[in-house]
Amino acid sequence: EIPKKQINREEALRRVVAAAVREIRRREGLIPKLEQLDESVITAALCTFESPGGAAEWLVCPADGLGDSVPAKVAGTKEGRHRVLGILGSIEHGIFL
Repeated sequence: EIPKKQINREEALRRVVAAAVREIRRREGLIPKLEQLDESVITAALCTFESPGGAAEWLVCPADGLGDSVPAKVAGTKEGRHRVLGILGSIEHGIFL
């Protein structure tokens, strides 16, 4: 597990984006702009999934809890960001949506 206080924005972003690039190459058409994601979403995904690859995969794949929408796309609005953070919080506490 990665302690939340040890993650800085640039490193978290670099890790998630690098892993997402690999995942996106496998999933053409689902190319959200991860560089533009809010720091809170990146950090929450990284802490929840405990790996850049896991965070990136979740961010670029349709999520049941979001009505099969892609979390990185939904998180582009304030309301969407709150929904994505809520789902990540639920997952972190063992509630899978």
